[in-house]
Order: sequence, then structure tokens, then C-alpha cells
Amino acid sequence: VFRTRGFPVSRVRASEFCRVRTTAEQVAFGPPVETTPELTFFLYDEADRCATAYGLLAEPPPAGTNTALFSHAGFACPVLDALDSAEAAVFKPDPPGPALFIRRLVYSDWPGLP
Repeated sequence: VFRTRGFPVSRVRASEFCRVRTTAEQVAFGPPVETTPELTFFLYDEADRCATAYGLLAEPPPAGTNTALFSHAGFACPVLDALDSAEAAVFKPDPPGPALFIRRLVYSDWPGLP
């Protein structure tokens, strides 16, 4: 859907775990998958899991592009804690504030986006 609709992705970041990296690679957005320790929260900084996640979501991508983040379940923070497997949350960076939550999407929602 991203390719067909022309949604450009300039950066793909994933947890260090093989299953998450493999999923990110199989989605094949285009850019190489970057291993991002900050997305492997429970190994390094569980206490700051939500703050770190929202910090990554707030980083603006290059103009006219999107960033894809792949991580793990188990969040106990708003929006992210409600995601099911294979579900996505769409956020819009809003510097200097936090990212703005736009909506949750299951796989079948993507083709119907405006």
C-alpha cells in the first residue's frame, strides 16, 4: 500500500531482536533497516520506555517522508499499550512538543486511506 499510494519512507528503525528486524525487512519500505537499541527497551531502559518511544515518534523525518518504527508489545503508555499484533499507530511529529497521535490502523485499513 505504501508503494502503490506513494507514501515515501526515508527511515526504518527496528529493535535488535531478529523477529522484529525480519518483520521490518519483509515489509520492504525501501531504506535499509537500522538496528535501534532504544526500541529494545526492556533490555536497556525499561523505566523510560514510554518517554523514549514518544521521543522517537517526535523526531521529524526529512520533509515529505515518513519514518517507520518496529518494536515490541508490552507498552504501558497511552496509545501504544492498545496496539494489537500487526497493528500500527500513526503519529505526526510536532516539534518542539510531543508527537500528535493521528489514528490506529489494522492491516486492512491501509488501502482505504485518503
